[in-house]
Amino acid sequence: MDCQRRARVALVCRRIAGVLGFILPLMCLPAVTLACLWDRDTLRYEAKGLPGIVEVITGRFEREPPLYYEMRLERVTREIAADPARLDLYDDAGVACDRLHRGDEAVEWMAKKRAALDAMPDSPEKKDHEYRYHANLGTFLAHQWLRGGADRASMQDMLDGCEHIKRAIEINPDAHFGREKYQLLAMEWIISPPTPDEPDHDVNPSGTIFDKLDGIDRPRPYTIRTTTEWRPDAPDGLAGLIVMGDAWQSVDIYNALGVALQAHGHTSLDRLAILRARELIQSGKQSINEQLRADDPNLDKAVERIDSFLTRPEQVDRFYTKARAAADDWHAKRTAFMMERLESGRHPDTDATFWDGYRETKPPRLPGSLKSGEQRFATNSVLALGLVVLIGIGLIVGAIVIIMRVSRWWRP
Repeated sequence: MDCQRRARVALVCRRIAGVLGFILPLMCLPAVTLACLWDRDTLRYEAKGLPGIVEVITGRFEREPPLYYEMRLERVTREIAADPARLDLYDDAGVACDRLHRGDEAVEWMAKKRAALDAMPDSPEKKDHEYRYHANLGTFLAHQWLRGGADRASMQDMLDGCEHIKRAIEINPDAHFGREKYQLLAMEWIISPPTPDEPDHDVNPSGTIFDKLDGIDRPRPYTIRTTTEWRPDAPDGLAGLIVMGDAWQSVDIYNALGVALQAHGHTSLDRLAILRARELIQSGKQSINEQLRADDPNLDKAVERIDSFLTRPEQVDRFYTKARAAADDWHAKRTAFMMERLESGRHPDTDATFWDGYRETKPPRLPGSLKSGEQRFATNSVLALGLVVLIGIGLIVGAIVIIMRVSRWWRP
């Protein structure tokens, strides 16, 4: 009988170990949700998550030099010629052209991908690439319209791009970091901007990305508008447009990001976003809404409203100045490191040792008023990893407890 009990204990232990061996590896897999621009670099962001909000505002995130995309485009063009069925390579080629501001070529690469897709039988892989096709093409068309002078007399590219983004969201409603929902809102705002005769003009001259939050007006002049209810993923979605899209120099997206952060109660981060929007305006960038200028009194009123919630707004300003300078220095050193290797024929896509020897510099220390907001919007991957670790530890501890109890129960 003792031998039988021990054998049963061993069987139970093996089954528990087998269950853990199946569950734990699955827990470590990243959630697969996609977004445009969609190329191989998107996968890197999926793996590590977005930079923190402060980094997104101050510019401490990866922006590659043109040679990076030129070399990628040259290589994948050869690879497509050798194997036209490699659908992912069309995305790499199209995004590279878009990053190089060669919009016509980016659109042409999507036409080639469309032909390759049409020749494929239905499959999960085809559905995934249908999503990428619409997400990328919609973005390319929008960028082409914006870079072509944003002529409101000829908006067909923007209109067509909007339809492709809608289709991408239909295929994959849970777009990467919530980005495409907010990309669509921005595009719709461009297509149908608010006018002075709208009912809420006195409160909110041109609408904001969040008209009303829980019934409370939160006005910010001249920002992207939506009639949808407040979503908690708005800051990450807008940050995704900046990091993975082409919004690093967009007055409107930083203005909208400030609104989203203020709605979360992070007024210091809101001020940071406004400071970035002002910096862009003062450097000659303009809002799509022609009313917004550097000397616009409504922007000053927005800043005054923010300051009424802050005890030390000058602390935020000093940090922004310091952090922007540090981010520019970090970006310059990172770019110099890359260029030395790129010019020698090395590329991170094909050289696993490309980053050997690179040393990160530390960003300025966050003041207390910004720490809580930055921690709230920590990268998704870090939060997910912490949750995975905690659940994994809980499962392991629970398994050990069960094994010990089973052992006692069958102990002679």
